[in-house]
Amino acid sequence: MKMLSSTIILCGLLSQPLHARYDDHSAISDALVVGAITGVFAAGAYAAGKWLFSESDKEILDNARKELQESNLQYGLFIDQVERCCSIDLARASYAARQDFVYKTTEGHLQTVAHNLLPQSSVRTFVSALNQKLDRLSKSHAKLMKHMRKLDSDTGVYYQMQRMSEELFAMINRMQSLEQYINHHMSYFKLAEIEQELLNRYASEVHTLQYADNSAVARELRAAVMRYGSMIGATYAYLDYVDLIGRDKQALDDCLGRMAYNYSSRITACRQLSSYLGRIKQEVMADPLYTQSLHDRERDRLEKERIALQKQIQAQQAIIMGKNVALIAEMAKPPVVVHHTEYVPVHHTEYVPVTTTPVVVVEHQRPEGYYVYENNDNRLYTVDIGD
Repeated sequence: MKMLSSTIILCGLLSQPLHARYDDHSAISDALVVGAITGVFAAGAYAAGKWLFSESDKEILDNARKELQESNLQYGLFIDQVERCCSIDLARASYAARQDFVYKTTEGHLQTVAHNLLPQSSVRTFVSALNQKLDRLSKSHAKLMKHMRKLDSDTGVYYQMQRMSEELFAMINRMQSLEQYINHHMSYFKLAEIEQELLNRYASEVHTLQYADNSAVARELRAAVMRYGSMIGATYAYLDYVDLIGRDKQALDDCLGRMAYNYSSRITACRQLSSYLGRIKQEVMADPLYTQSLHDRERDRLEKERIALQKQIQAQQAIIMGKNVALIAEMAKPPVVVHHTEYVPVHHTEYVPVTTTPVVVVEHQRPEGYYVYENNDNRLYTVDIGD
């Protein structure tokens, strides 16, 4: 700060006009005084602006405390559950222990974490929000540490900031470890997510296959299809249901094919679910109502095509009718009378003079005894040339 003030004062001195004579000591002295005053004012203005626009100790502490409270509110309880499940304190654990937590976890721990995680949101949405909050918490911690370097370590404010920085650092460790844990086992959590979604959607149908008699399977599945059709207002409930369960089975199979590690329990359970979905689809397609829905959809499609073709024909007929009306209106116009004197070729061998008597010109007609010629305006005229 002192160096900056000296620089500003020196700039003030140099900015004054030193055009006085070298032997005019009074003028030079006055210029130096004015320059010094200008520099002092500039330095004071800089210091005042820096004081006005800088955050106070209390504001920095309050912002850090707010970020920490929001992080604890959003993720504290969930991280507590994960730590209890995996028997680890992520805030105080060593780096090696946190690495073991990420890379050497058991499938039982993963299942517990997934059970607590998935009801909150989709796994990718959860991780995205976690990363955003982690970024804000890290920036708040960095700002706090930077400000602490400017304070006297014996003051009460420094002690408060030190305590806050330790709490922020502990929460950052917990959140970073959780983020690494979920990302490393993302394929497991995605599979668990789609599995839970499909178990909720087809709970009744899967229960029917597992426990109902063969004679009741078709009846129960028909009731499930009707419930689905009523829920979405489907015109062809059987066809829509078969399309949906086919897409869901394909999505589950694709997810199984993208597994990063051999999570044997989860993979076995999902393969069994995929088998159930395939059997449900086959049972529904064997229902006579499914075949009837196919016929109904084809009939409706042909009817729509017939109606569309009929509208197209009507539109074309309207265009033709409009042209005919225009042509009739043109033909209904009265004859045009013109005055001219010229020769009209007859059989291309002789010329018959046309009198100055007005000639009646009729368009689109050629009565017997009239010869047609083209006038200068490129319109066809018929001229009576007599006997």
